[in-house]
Amino acid sequence: MAMATDTQKKTRVLSKDVTVYIVLLILTVIQFVIGNQNIGDSQKLLRMLIVAFIEGGLALLFFMDLADNKGMRWFIFIFVVALILGLQYGWTDSFRELHGVRWALPPH
Repeated sequence: MAMATDTQKKTRVLSKDVTVYIVLLILTVIQFVIGNQNIGDSQKLLRMLIVAFIEGGLALLFFMDLADNKGMRWFIFIFVVALILGLQYGWTDSFRELHGVRWALPPH
């Protein structure tokens, strides 16, 4: 009985992984179709970002087992938000270093 339960559990997990993989392949085809559409760049970017977020979410939830681990899901969410905010602050600083500060430039 225990052997049958383990086999059924492995089959269920494998079928879930295959289903998610097929959905990711379909989303990749959708991205290809969006990329070849004759639409404006802003619309294309928006549609591609939406599909990319869906793909990333599926990959994180199922292939990193975040769907079952609520604590790790919150850790990843907080880490990503902190990383994005840190990069946003860092980017403005590197922009200042690259182009200089207007009021700190020597007079001509």
